[in-house]
Order: sequence, then structure tokens, then C-alpha cells
Amino acid sequence: MLFTIALVHLLFAAIPGPDVLIMVRTGAACGFRAVVFAAAGIATGLILWVSLSVGLLASIAHTPLLKILMAVGGAYLIFIAFMLYKNGSSSINVSNENSGMSDFKAYMLGLSTNLANAKAIMYFAGIFSLAAARFEDSFMLWILGFVIVFESFLFFAFLGWVFALKRVRETFNRYRVYIDKFCAFLFVVFGLLIFYEIA
Repeated sequence: MLFTIALVHLLFAAIPGPDVLIMVRTGAACGFRAVVFAAAGIATGLILWVSLSVGLLASIAHTPLLKILMAVGGAYLIFIAFMLYKNGSSSINVSNENSGMSDFKAYMLGLSTNLANAKAIMYFAGIFSLAAARFEDSFMLWILGFVIVFESFLFFAFLGWVFALKRVRETFNRYRVYIDKFCAFLFVVFGLLIFYEIA
């Protein structure tokens, strides 16, 4: 059961969404150092989701509070879209391993994107909390939580590393204006889909 849930979570994490998009963009725009801190931010968000999913998220799954959380998340994703669109015209220095982003800013970007991700809210409130309820031993629940956080960190760090490779970053820099605007469009779509879900 532990392996099955961990595998399902890894497949779920790989579905294109805000976390995946922000890691791809961070790797290409800012390099591997920023990727590590952004992945750590996502992992921190997952620690919170795993902790809450044992009881709290399952209990609010069918209440207005869940819709409020999702609305805040949707608004934040649209805000990210605005920032990407506004800042998408500047070029990057591919020789700079942490171009334009401090470690703290990269960490907070990963954390805030994960916390605003409605996909994560619905997943941990529904699928994960139901699966976790099958574990009677609280120690095994914490082991499951550790496995999920660790595998997510490795997955997002690897994904960002691929896009932080110099050749990929050079290509990204050439088409950055268009890529950032396309990413901004996708974040707007993600945000609007959340509002559609809760309407």
C-alpha cells in the first residue's frame, strides 16, 4: 500500500500544473541553484498538506472553507501570471547560475505556488486523505509523508535541472518573451479553472 500511494503521488505530481510549470520556468530562467530552493519550497508546502490531510482537509472537503481556499489559490495563480507577463521581456545571463532570483525568493516562489495549487488542495483533501485513512499505525503515516515529500523534491529538482542546462537556458533566453507570455496564459487558465470548479 505504501509503494502504491507513493507511485500514485509521483504520477500525480508529474501532471502538468502550476508546480511543474514554475519549476520548468525557474530552471530555464534562473539556473539549478534557484531550482533546488524552489523544489525545497514545494516540499515544504507538501509537508503542510500531508500534515493537514490526516484530519483537517478531509473534514472541510465539503464545506465553504475549501472553496475559499481554492479561490485564494486561483487568485494567486492569476497574480503569478500578471508578474510573468510584466517581467517577461528581460533577458537572462546563462552563465549566471542564479540569474535574477535570491535563494529566499526561489524558496518562497516554490512554497507559495504549491500552497496556491488547487490540484494539491483537492488531491490531499480527497484522494490522499482517504488512502491515508487505511493506515492504522501513525508511524506508517509519517513514513508515507516522508516518502511523498522526498520523492516530490527529487522529481521537481530533476525537472528543474533539465531545464537549467546551459543549452536549454540559451534556447529559453532566445524565446523568453513568448515563453513567459505563454506561461502567463497557462497560469490564468489554471486560475480561471479553479474559479469555474467552485462556481
